[in-house]
Amino acid sequence: MIGVLALVIVLLGSAVGLGIYYGTSRPAEQQAAGAGSRTTSPPRTTPGAPEPRIEGWQVGYNSESQLAYDVPGNWNVLGSEREYSIPSLGDVTFHGLVDGPYYDCGGKRVVGGRAISTTVKPDRSMSETAEEFLLRSGRHFYTAGGSSGEVSVNAEQPRDADVEGFEAVRISGTVEMPETSPCLPTEAEISALVVQAKNSYVVLVVSADSERPASSPPAAGERTVPRVLDSARPVR
Repeated sequence: MIGVLALVIVLLGSAVGLGIYYGTSRPAEQQAAGAGSRTTSPPRTTPGAPEPRIEGWQVGYNSESQLAYDVPGNWNVLGSEREYSIPSLGDVTFHGLVDGPYYDCGGKRVVGGRAISTTVKPDRSMSETAEEFLLRSGRHFYTAGGSSGEVSVNAEQPRDADVEGFEAVRISGTVEMPETSPCLPTEAEISALVVQAKNSYVVLVVSADSERPASSPPAAGERTVPRVLDSARPVR
């Protein structure tokens, strides 16, 4: 996984922002300094998590990728030290982890959705990256009985998007699973967002159950997942 680049940009005169999304610019004071003078740059710090934009929701935040996204109030934002990996994606480590609502199914705790994010090398197009992350994540999240062959992921065509002025691609799809228990999902909504950063891609994957034989708990993936993706934004 790529380390986050903390880079400096001059914003509106003397205001300075740090982030992986920007190129490097010398502060105006340093540019104007005369020969023999030296200036001290402020220490580089990672911005903290922002406030949610959707009323009643909370914030998932990947401080390494500097990407925030709102999630429902009944989802579970995990600690910033927590990591997640998907073997089929190779050497990729996810942060900014959020579990969907927990519920009991036959005495076992089940998770009704996930939101995860990471930063990767831009070694292919954003559309190809989005499609790969969606397909591999969908199979991994919803593998039934340890066999990914029982899980199918149907993806739409990737489409261009804009994330607060940054070029992006998003893709949506559905994951279908065999009915193995009344309380386990048979279908889930899944989406991936890829944002073009300065020298990397920032990737967000969100999924949530959308169909389940039992009527409780609710399976609102079709409504929830698009709202989470729509709320994604870089933290400057």
